[in-house]
Amino acid sequence: IGTYGGLMKFNGTNWTVYNTSNSGLPSNEVLCIAIDKSNNKWIGNGWCNGEEEGLVKFDGTSWTVYNTSNSGLPCNSVFCIAVDGSENIWTGTFYGGLAKFDGIDWTIYNTSNSNLPSDWINRIAIDETGNIWISMLSYEGFCNRSGDGLFKYNGTNWTKINTSSSGLPNNCVENIVIDKSDNKWIVTWRGIVKFDGYNWTVYDTTNSVLPNDKRVNSPAVDDSGNLWFSINQGLVKYDGTQWSVCDSINSGYPFQLGGFIAVDKEGNKWIGNPNEGLAKFDGANWGVYNTSNSGLPSNYVLCLKIDDLGNKWIGTEAGLVKFNDTSWTVYNTSNSGLSDKYINCITIDDSGNKWIGTGERLVKYDGTNWTIYKPNIRVGCLAIDGTGNIWVGSEGLAKYNGTKWTVYNVSNTELLSDDVRCITIDSLGNKWIGCIYGGLSVFNESGVVSVDEKDNFKRFFPIDFRLSQNYPNPFNPSTIIRYSIPQTSNVVIRVFDILGNEIETLVNEEKPVGIYEVDFEGGNLSSGVYFYQLTAGNFIEMKKMLLIK
Repeated sequence: IGTYGGLMKFNGTNWTVYNTSNSGLPSNEVLCIAIDKSNNKWIGNGWCNGEEEGLVKFDGTSWTVYNTSNSGLPCNSVFCIAVDGSENIWTGTFYGGLAKFDGIDWTIYNTSNSNLPSDWINRIAIDETGNIWISMLSYEGFCNRSGDGLFKYNGTNWTKINTSSSGLPNNCVENIVIDKSDNKWIVTWRGIVKFDGYNWTVYDTTNSVLPNDKRVNSPAVDDSGNLWFSINQGLVKYDGTQWSVCDSINSGYPFQLGGFIAVDKEGNKWIGNPNEGLAKFDGANWGVYNTSNSGLPSNYVLCLKIDDLGNKWIGTEAGLVKFNDTSWTVYNTSNSGLSDKYINCITIDDSGNKWIGTGERLVKYDGTNWTIYKPNIRVGCLAIDGTGNIWVGSEGLAKYNGTKWTVYNVSNTELLSDDVRCITIDSLGNKWIGCIYGGLSVFNESGVVSVDEKDNFKRFFPIDFRLSQNYPNPFNPSTIIRYSIPQTSNVVIRVFDILGNEIETLVNEEKPVGIYEVDFEGGNLSSGVYFYQLTAGNFIEMKKMLLIK
């Protein structure tokens, strides 16, 4: 186990600690570990560029340090290590690129001699065929949370793997909300995305009133199905057709920044701002609550939830606050069972229990008693499914069923990243998980379920071109043709009679990734056999259908 306090070995009973005082480690900052077939431990040491940090080999007895002064290592900040089938040591560094060490010679791959766009190597993995898979960031990518992507190196060629499995414009997913029609509204760092299960629609500065693609905060849905988004210096409403903005000029919007939105039963919008307190908007007037005119202990509001009685539960950096529209009650470490006053997130179950995520723990409050759950983790987001399981986003995803914890992360699932930013659960029990660097994941313990089928994840993200059999078949007078597109393509669907004459062109346009349906009306045709053909790029497939009147 690598920690900032050294290297630890645990044999199931005893713990052994190696650090700078009792070993050959040049630094106590252990960032990564790999073990070769000879049982040597290769340790990535240090964050800063110092002479006595770098790559360390430990054979069980001796410690060998490789750094920029005594080896070909290009940088002393080692982020990741992998060992290939030939026992070559592959090292990813902070700003020196990728290094291969065969025990004698060092080979460096960086922006000057390869197709790598960045010298900051974040992760390395090696598959069974020996391909090197590399994830990386640039300084710009780190700052804007966009990332520079995934590369594969087969020993000769470098291949970039694009984020083309969906219509997401960016892999940084901040928030997700599901409307009454089961559409998923996904907030990314490049606009808002609507996903209806088949199609992806991106709303940004080019096709909406959003003033900036990057500064959209938590969304909410009111009882009428309107979408509300908080932006800098305003509130945006989308009714499915029209966009409108409530800002400081036309409505008196009181904040400089956006925030978290909750809608009460009367349709009032409550906005928690991370600097300026809490605001209420009834559609015409604004009311502002802060430390100077209310019981808020801090203007730094981190989360907001409204219970069935209309109480507002507000998470701040100075504790948890309950507001019943008249009085304020503050819960903190001195007057409650909270172990930490920094409240990151709140959710409320069907029994009215408040589940609170703090900077240190998960806490349950039933109105009388406080229960603190171990282990000591920073809880970033919370959700409750239909059977009462608590889903916790932290360093990965965890489920608590009231007795047992189950942990899901990149090592035991296909979760795209362990940095889980948001969780939303749809009516079918699918968990929609937004990761700040990895994108969007959909998870269900029993298999991802769609509205009309239980096949698999291909329902949402098809991996191949496919033309399905029309249904119903035989038909009279109409039928539905379904097809899947795994990458953006120009799609043409034509219908022919038994002699090969074209009857109708149903589709002729560019389509993004997704699964689609198109109706075919045969009311003016005679009974008989007809053919329909899908052409998408180099893919061509034809199927037969039967019209019986």
